[in-house]
Amino acid sequence: MKRFALYLAVIIIIYSILLVFFRHFLSLHEPIKSDVLVIEAWISPFEVEQALPLINSDSVAQIIIIGQRYPDNGEKVKSLTREFFDHTNSIQPKKNSGIWLLTNSALAFDCRQFSQVLLTDSLHISVTSKGTAALGYPAHFNLVINSHCVAGAFAETDFKEFIFHIPAPADGLQSLLIFFDNDVYHGKKEDRNLFISSLKINDTMFLAGTDNTFLIKEYFNYVSGFNSQAVEIWNYLVQLGAYPQKVRFIEFDPVKKNQTLAASLAFTHFCRYQNISSVNILSSGLHSRRTLITYKRILGNGTSVGVINFEPTGYLEGKRSNIISSFLYLNNEAFSYLYNWIVLTFRNL
Repeated sequence: MKRFALYLAVIIIIYSILLVFFRHFLSLHEPIKSDVLVIEAWISPFEVEQALPLINSDSVAQIIIIGQRYPDNGEKVKSLTREFFDHTNSIQPKKNSGIWLLTNSALAFDCRQFSQVLLTDSLHISVTSKGTAALGYPAHFNLVINSHCVAGAFAETDFKEFIFHIPAPADGLQSLLIFFDNDVYHGKKEDRNLFISSLKINDTMFLAGTDNTFLIKEYFNYVSGFNSQAVEIWNYLVQLGAYPQKVRFIEFDPVKKNQTLAASLAFTHFCRYQNISSVNILSSGLHSRRTLITYKRILGNGTSVGVINFEPTGYLEGKRSNIISSFLYLNNEAFSYLYNWIVLTFRNL
């Protein structure tokens, strides 16, 4: 038994050492000269922020954002929201109301209270909030009405009232969510979060709190206000100050596995109708080599491919800084790379 334990310990140590070396293999930064930049929409807001100087530079003439469509589960979310509010003790907000959004999520207000609002041709909406900044940018939120994003803003460190003037929906005010979309965690140094204090619609006040708001952490078009990842990332880029005229979208049906392969196939179909001979793919950390080989294999020799890797510092030094989670993350990426290599090899036989 002791000998077995010793052998197991030796195997684990050797495997761990190999994974450390494999980290340098997986994390690749190999850009080429090209004025076309492809952004896979699953990357984090942090990586989008890092890429902003490149995105706005004269060296990039065209940006193509590729992302999968969100499932249309609006009715499911509405049902969950109604069920939550139906089981709360009171729809009356507490005096000490206010709630923190600590990760990307949406805060839904109790739409039963919207009957109090005197509706006119336009909605005058104000959101009182504050937020914490991390890695150079503050918390950002979108205002989502009837499953459509209608406005957005960056919170400040002190409370501020953000005022939006929006045409009243033709079908009435059915739902209103505040969607926090750029969470990032940088260890004990910085953590980007959003605090919502209150919402006011045409002078009717709704305080945010645990009894009269519902926190939704799942991604659907009803929650984000967009039909796809690609449009959501485009919106965030515009909010950051990117030039929207450079951007085009490619959307594909949701996949559970190998989203990179699905994105590259969608891009290949797009290239059939465009004159694109070279492209750089914006990728993330340990995923970057997998991105490069996938696009190279799928696009073939007719298109030169490079990869731009902004190492996700917010993850490596933050939530994944402990040994166990870092090991699991690296292990997952290593096996994903090997699996993807096998799929691509047999696909080309």
